[in-house]
Order: sequence, then C-alpha cells, then structure tokens
Amino acid sequence: IPEELVTTPMVDQQRYFPVYDSDDKLMNRFITVRNGDRRYLNIVAEGNEKVLRARLADAEFFYTEDLKDKMDDKVEELSAVVFHEKLGTMRQKVERMIRLSEFIATRLGYSAQEMVATSRAAYLAKADLGSRVVYEFPELQGIIGEYYALNAGEDAVVAQAIREHYLPRFAGDDLPESKPGIAVALADKLDSIAGFFAMGMIPSGSQDPYALRRAAAGCANIIIRRNLDICVRDILPYAFELLKKDAPALDWDAWEEQGAKVVAFLNQRVENILAEEGIAYDIVNAINASAAAAEGNITGLCQRAHALQDYRSRKEFAGLLAAMNRIGNILRSAEEEETAVEPELFTDESEKTLFEQIKRREDGAAALLAAGDFAHALDTLAELAPYIADFFEAVMVMDKDPALRRNRQALLRRILSISQQIGDFGKIVE
Repeated sequence: IPEELVTTPMVDQQRYFPVYDSDDKLMNRFITVRNGDRRYLNIVAEGNEKVLRARLADAEFFYTEDLKDKMDDKVEELSAVVFHEKLGTMRQKVERMIRLSEFIATRLGYSAQEMVATSRAAYLAKADLGSRVVYEFPELQGIIGEYYALNAGEDAVVAQAIREHYLPRFAGDDLPESKPGIAVALADKLDSIAGFFAMGMIPSGSQDPYALRRAAAGCANIIIRRNLDICVRDILPYAFELLKKDAPALDWDAWEEQGAKVVAFLNQRVENILAEEGIAYDIVNAINASAAAAEGNITGLCQRAHALQDYRSRKEFAGLLAAMNRIGNILRSAEEEETAVEPELFTDESEKTLFEQIKRREDGAAALLAAGDFAHALDTLAELAPYIADFFEAVMVMDKDPALRRNRQALLRRILSISQQIGDFGKIVE
C-alpha cells in the first residue's frame, strides 16, 4: 500500500514515529513513547505492534476495496455530496472547476495536450472524496487520489495534478509544479472564494470557517512563485457566471462589487507575502494604488514592489520622488478637465524641452512597463526629473490664463500617466 497510508495511521492515530533508513526509505520499524520505567518493555512493544498491525490491516482493506471502484463512477457519486447548501453539490463544483481551469489554462497559453490533461485532472480531482481511505483518513485526499488515478491507467501528469490541486495546504508547503496542477489548484480555490464572497460570507477578524484566507494565500503564492502572467480580475467574471448557474437564488446584481472585494482580499495576502520578503510598508502602499492592484495582477504587483524597493537605494531616487510628488500635488488640486497638450501654447523653452523629452521616452517606457521591466521604466522617469525641475523653476503651472494652465497640466499628466502604472509616489515616505 502507499507509504502515506502506512505512516498516516502511525502518526495521526497512534502517535508513533516512522523510521527511515539513510536513503530516506521507510523501514518496518517505529518509535513510540511510554509513560513509565523500563519494566515490561517487551510487553508494551508487543501491544503497540498489535494495535498498529490492526490499523494497517484496516488501511490495506480500505485501499484494496477502493481500487475495485471506477474513478468516473466516484465522480458521479459526488452529486449526492453537498458542497454548500447555497452553492450546490460537489459534482457541480467539479463541473465549475473543469470550466474554470480550462479558462485559466487558455489565459496561460497551455498547449492542446496540456489542456486535455487539465480538463481530465479537474474532472477527477475530487473523485477520492467518496473513497473508504479518505473517509477514514481525510488528510489523504488528493494524495490517495493520485495513486487511484495511476492504478486506473490515467496519465501520470493527470495523477500528479490531482495531488497538487490541494497545494499549498499550509504556509511554507510545496506548490503545484505541473501546468495542469497549477490551473486546477487556482480554479478550485478561486471558485470557493468567489462563491462564499457572493454569499456575503467574507472572513472578518478571526472568523474564517471555510479557510478562505488560506485559499487566497495559496492562490497568491502559486501566481507569484510560478511567475504567472494572469489577472484575477479577468478570471472572476467567468467564475461568477459559472456560480450563477448553480446558485441562481443569490444576488448576482452585485457581482462586480463582490469581485472588487475578492481582488482586495487577494491583494491583502500579497501584502503579507511582500512584508515577509522585507518590502517596506510605504512601498506596498504605493504599488497598491497602481492599476495592477485593481486588476489583481499579483505578479505585476510584486515586480513593482521589488523594483521600487531596489530603486529607493539609488541616488536618482530622491530627485524622482520629489518631481513625482510635486506633479501629484498639483494635479490633485486641479479642477480643469483633461485636455491634450497643445505645443503652440508654450511660452517658455522649458515647456518645449520637457515636451520633447516626454515624447522621446513615452513609447520606450510603455514597452518597458508592458514587459514588466519596472527597473528600467523607473530609469526612464528619473531621466525626466531634471527637465521637470527646470519646468517648475521657469513657469507657473497654475497660471491665471485658463488655456496656459490647462496646457501645463496636460503636460504633467503625460508624466503622471507613466508613473501611476508603477504606483503612487505620494504614498512613499521620504
């Protein structure tokens, strides 16, 4: 029987320590602790062996009986298992996981073969929930499912994804490695988060009965550590659409509001991860004001945070920060409508020079931002800092002439539109 099915009764039921050899192979030995002296140790040992022998006999029976069942039949039996009274059965959840994992896989550019494996893994992911082994040892769900899938002749990648879709189970746990495992893990977790948020069951304080914080942290870690180019905000409309079919009684008029709350909930988990990595709180506040935060672009948020943190130690940062803060302060108080820059309204050489410098760098900055190269995008912004300083020295932005005032503000907005894609510099403490 699988090694995990040997060690789980030993550890979880009997509190025994399994013993491994120098090659990390499980031995037919165990260690346990008795409360007493050295008398009658042989009797105590025999008693413990007898109990464990019975436990392992039960485990072997459950396993061999489960192997007689077809996994597809086990999936269909999930129609009798309630996931949540308002969100349907586990079979309905499986169907949502299939569709959502396919959607995620498409977004991540999976090949046709990877798509097939993803769909099959999502279909079989919860099949072991009705098994005798999982009934007796719930902690083996997914793990034992991999063994059943291999025994049934399923593709090894599909079997691996069945085990991986529960990962990470706790902080510091392993993450899915296979592409199908990544897609199914995200689909499973996001379906649960979206469903409970749609019901208004949002964790507060210490109350989190459905472990949504753990699910959200799992999503964030998978996306960050696997460097996935995906936005949660793009996935949620489809997740809500699938849920709506299975839970029509819920209030779906407010799904966009709930979607924004889901993104904010995930971003909070990202904040925790960044704090653990040593990113300063004000840098986190700055990147949370970027468009990436609203989109749930988790990988992009982390890239921005690390780029800003690193750039902070450079001598160019002080001038860049001063220029961006001054621009931000002026435009925050501006009441004029946004207009295009009109070069014919320039009255000073500093305006013309700044405009030329902006035009020279805009396309390059856009390309760098699109490629996630935020360090060099910051370099581009820093190159504008001296021209911005000359501009502020030479002209009054808030001129009495409305046309000049609007034009100068439009010039500054061209710069702000670049910087805001990285973050709000006004939230960085000098």
